[in-house]
Formats: sequence, structure tokens, C-alpha cells
Amino acid sequence: MLAQEARACIPLGSTVAGMISRALVRMMGPADAEALEFYVDTRLAVEDPLAYEKSLRLLLGEHGGSLVIEGLKTELAKVSGVERSRDSFFGQVRTSERALLRSANARPARALHAQG
Repeated sequence: MLAQEARACIPLGSTVAGMISRALVRMMGPADAEALEFYVDTRLAVEDPLAYEKSLRLLLGEHGGSLVIEGLKTELAKVSGVERSRDSFFGQVRTSERALLRSANARPARALHAQG
């Protein structure tokens, strides 16, 4: 039930890259998030999550990169209403993408159901 409620709160037109950008701002603040995104494009997180994770670890160091990745996994799970992956950032990104697709596919059906 909680996952369904959380999915219903996903903003229309959301993307995983947008969710990651907003999560970085919440975690680091706008200036630091903007600086990080200058060096590592957030779209890479969706296109190649393993390369994104590696880039963060190279830029921020092993410990700093791990903190950001773990924070992003938590934020993605919270916003997309899915269970947080204990394993990989890659898995969390793909799970969040599927949740967004399900949410987007459910919206037209709910709108049609409400009209009829």
C-alpha cells in the first residue's frame, strides 16, 4: 500500500535523471550539487550507472563517492516508492525506472477511468 501511495506521488514527467538531480540538491545543497553535475553529468547515471558510480568515486574519493551513491539509492527508493537495493546503484536505477514507467502507464488509465 505504501509503495502504491509513493508511486502516486511521483511528479508527472519525472525522469530518473531528474530524480537524481533533485536528490543531489537535497543531500548536498544546490551549489555543491551543481558543481558535481558540472563534472559528472547526471544523465550518465541512467545511461551507464556503473560508469556514473565509478566517476563519483574517482571525483569524490572512495568514501565520499560511497556516501553519495548510498544517499542516492535511498532517495531514489523513497521517491519512486520501491524497495532500496542493498546491492548496486545499477539495480536501484533500473528499479526506479520501472516504477516510473508503471506510474506513467497507470496515469492515463486512471484519467480515463475517472472520466467514464
